[in-house]
Amino acid sequence: MSSDMCVIICQSGLSSLNGGPCVLCESGKYKTIADTGLCINTCPMNTDSEEGDTSINDCLCVSGYSKEESELCTFCDSGKYKSGLGNGHCDECFRDVDDNNQFSQPDSMSSNMCVIICQIGLSSPNGGPCVLCESGKYKTISVTGLSLTHVQ
Repeated sequence: MSSDMCVIICQSGLSSLNGGPCVLCESGKYKTIADTGLCINTCPMNTDSEEGDTSINDCLCVSGYSKEESELCTFCDSGKYKSGLGNGHCDECFRDVDDNNQFSQPDSMSSNMCVIICQIGLSSPNGGPCVLCESGKYKTISVTGLSLTHVQ
């Protein structure tokens, strides 16, 4: 048997390009069987995998997404966030030391994306704690940030 008839069989999680050495499947792809093929299986939307993964079960939810109530990764609701790769739950934005609510956009990836919601008549200069509006200014709705208006 001649050597040009030999083929490289790569284990699951590995592929070979043009008969070269076996290399890990790239992040976001996986290969389930040992063969001469490439890593063509792609993780579903809002998921990713590590290099060299071998199953769709290795595809985990990306930051800002979880599998809390579904087989699919869905975005974290407003007021929640999730950091890192994994199928775990989304964490609640915590209340600040003055017991003010914090808010985040859907699919937030970090607690740094949670911002204080100050009640009417209070503001949050530079993202700090809620304080009374300056003299001569007021705020009529509960929102993030300053949103102050001069008294006319």
